[in-house]
Amino acid sequence: AFVSFDDQDRLVYFNDAYQKLFPSIAAALEPGMAYRELLRVQLSAISLDEAAGREEAWIEESIARRRSPGEPTEQKFSGGQLIQLSQHKTASDGSIDIRRDVTDLREAEQARRQSEEGWAALFQQSPSAMVLTETASARILAVNDAWCTTWGYSHDEVIGKRTTEMKIWHDVSQSAVFYEELERLGFVESFEATYLTKEGTPRKTQVAARKVVLNGIEQLLSVVVDVNEKRMAEQALAQSEQHFRNL
Repeated sequence: AFVSFDDQDRLVYFNDAYQKLFPSIAAALEPGMAYRELLRVQLSAISLDEAAGREEAWIEESIARRRSPGEPTEQKFSGGQLIQLSQHKTASDGSIDIRRDVTDLREAEQARRQSEEGWAALFQQSPSAMVLTETASARILAVNDAWCTTWGYSHDEVIGKRTTEMKIWHDVSQSAVFYEELERLGFVESFEATYLTKEGTPRKTQVAARKVVLNGIEQLLSVVVDVNEKRMAEQALAQSEQHFRNL
């Protein structure tokens, strides 16, 4: 929505979008109307949270603010409607106001933040060892407590480091196969590999990984399950069965 004023702060032009944005004052809009009068008309027809009970003071503040326009501001109207206001000076010392309804945008952002906060809580509280790495740089962005406990690192020891720096893979050829499969499919399921703990102890693992986009950044979410004891038990069972077959 667009509205312009001359160097005397008188209304010069407004477009259809402005009238649709403020239908309750559309009939009162007239070229030549002073900006101060426009604000009074607006407040008489529309409830604005920040002006409630202090209408004249708000009008004076608005007039003073437009003399040196800064960053866009947001105004909350009745019913929860949020209008973003951008003000600009013109070469002829007039001004231009650009307004847009950002209610749906802010609601979507809030819903996304709540979703991300809920996901972050699940990530940290998961009993499975989980790690987030930035796809482009392979830098570790986050690990949960279970990952730290399993592999013997603290959060500070791993955040920001590349996975190659950590020397987690016992066999780098397994790493190559893993990333080839990830690149081909976009995900990896039940990939068996040997990881090294901080002390250098090799442990059998199963890795599941999938590319996700969080905060606009493509990331790799990996869940690493320590199956060392399971594999040792399976090996012992196989040896026992072989022993009884040989009797």
